[in-house]
Amino acid sequence: MMRTLKRTALAATFGLAGTFSASAGILDFTDLSTFGAGSTATQAVGTFQGVGWTLTPTTRRLSYNFGDAAPAPFQLDDNGFDGNNKPVSPLLLDGDGIGSFDRVSDDENQVGRGEALILTFAKSIYFQKGFGLDLYRLNAQDQTPEQMFVYDYTGGVQGALLATATGTDFTVPNIIGGYAETESVRFRTASLLFVPGSQFDDDTGDFALAGIEAEIPLPAAGVMLITALGGLGVARKLRRKA
Repeated sequence: MMRTLKRTALAATFGLAGTFSASAGILDFTDLSTFGAGSTATQAVGTFQGVGWTLTPTTRRLSYNFGDAAPAPFQLDDNGFDGNNKPVSPLLLDGDGIGSFDRVSDDENQVGRGEALILTFAKSIYFQKGFGLDLYRLNAQDQTPEQMFVYDYTGGVQGALLATATGTDFTVPNIIGGYAETESVRFRTASLLFVPGSQFDDDTGDFALAGIEAEIPLPAAGVMLITALGGLGVARKLRRKA
């Protein structure tokens, strides 16, 4: 009987190991509380599920786009979400996403041609989805909507294309602020690169990074503890029934 209990507990342990392998969440760049006190015009910092992150532009500085009421440096460049309606989204959408500031861009509130954003974590995460703003089409006939590409950036080198957000909103009447989501994926990495596509709604393709969905893998010790406790619980229940 005890041998059977042990086998059952072991099976439960392995089952729970898969269940508790990671915790998911949203890193929301349209929520001012996302950003840590060390954020500056050239680098945003914070923590996500207890893991530190850094967001940097490949140009001179970031555009936070929260509006004049926000403290420095978050009030620079834009007055918050500028769509006529907020879309159904897991994001707060108080801000208009993170852009970069460079003279080569047609719109210095967004990430434009020749620009990119780099998001780096203190340890590996599972990237699941990206969220963009200011991704537009000119009109219903426009077959070249703006896009945001998300690449693996492990080791500081542009790697595999992980996901793409493609705009569906029209420049006029700007119903949802050019909001778009990428497809769902699951890719383990410690660094992501966000790059605009070549399509454009005026004369340069651009976007604003609104956020990502990601999982933080649990440490091996944490998984072992959770699964061991789960296995013991199953064994106790079976013992009582016996």
